[in-house]
Amino acid sequence: VSQSHSVTMVDNAFDINVENELWQYPSHLRYFKWSLVNVWRTEQATVINNVFAENVVDPHIYGLALYLVDYTCLSGNTFIGAAIWANASDITSCFRPSLVDCLRSRNETCLDDLYGPIAEMSLNEVSGQFVVGPQQNTSITPVILAYGCHVALDNVNITSEKDRDLIFLPNQNGSLLFVDSYISADNDFVYDARECSVIANKRLAANEQYIYKFHMACEYINMTNDIAVDVAGLLLSTSKASGTMEYTDHLSATMMNISSNSGTYYPGGLLLIDYQVSDKLSNKVPIEFAEPILIDLTGNSFLARMTVDETGTCLICDTG
Repeated sequence: VSQSHSVTMVDNAFDINVENELWQYPSHLRYFKWSLVNVWRTEQATVINNVFAENVVDPHIYGLALYLVDYTCLSGNTFIGAAIWANASDITSCFRPSLVDCLRSRNETCLDDLYGPIAEMSLNEVSGQFVVGPQQNTSITPVILAYGCHVALDNVNITSEKDRDLIFLPNQNGSLLFVDSYISADNDFVYDARECSVIANKRLAANEQYIYKFHMACEYINMTNDIAVDVAGLLLSTSKASGTMEYTDHLSATMMNISSNSGTYYPGGLLLIDYQVSDKLSNKVPIEFAEPILIDLTGNSFLARMTVDETGTCLICDTG
């Protein structure tokens, strides 16, 4: 897909039928022109709930390639094998489109782990999948290879079909952010310690496979044209060895449960209403500060408006 205003891909499956196909290509184009799907010079791309199968012809070729795409959001997609190749194309979450802004500018809101408004709540129930396939393990191929851009994703499960595989995530002159995600046991992120650094690596205390926030930034890495990276030229390190591991009791706040404090009510009676903020695993998130919000409660003859101020106080919850 090229030179379009907007590209939307929802609920598709992309695979390669190798029967009667002549698979020949210049080596310098292999990682872009011959991806399962490539989008270039496009203003906007929305990619939700798609499956990108492993390339059985060449497992080092990516499922999705992006070149000079102004805005790309991804949620709920499954990538088997090499996943995303991006050049000058920032990537964010369709669930929280402002997530990538935390990498473009380090504002105070992002430092407080507030990632902007939720665009589509149903996407909180859908997890993206990055599966490192067995063919890919014959050499180190980056799961995500990004040149001069920022990649910010949430609700992602990163797994491997072999135990103790290293998940290689190079990013040249850009940064990478995972929020509210999961990495399989005995696996870890690997990066070139000469040019990359782990800024944050916060895990859930009850189960450190859950990622509260993983943030990595890189300068320019001199990589070869071949995606199957020669590790001899790299100084590889793991996120657990970076000295940045921290632990938290919850993931980020994405849910609000509103309930009454009593099971009985009569006309004219005082019914106190309360609310609780939690993450997607239903862990309670303490309210230290909040942005002012309005919540309209409607249903049949019931109508009310809850106002939560910047201190987290809800007046109607106290007055009934």
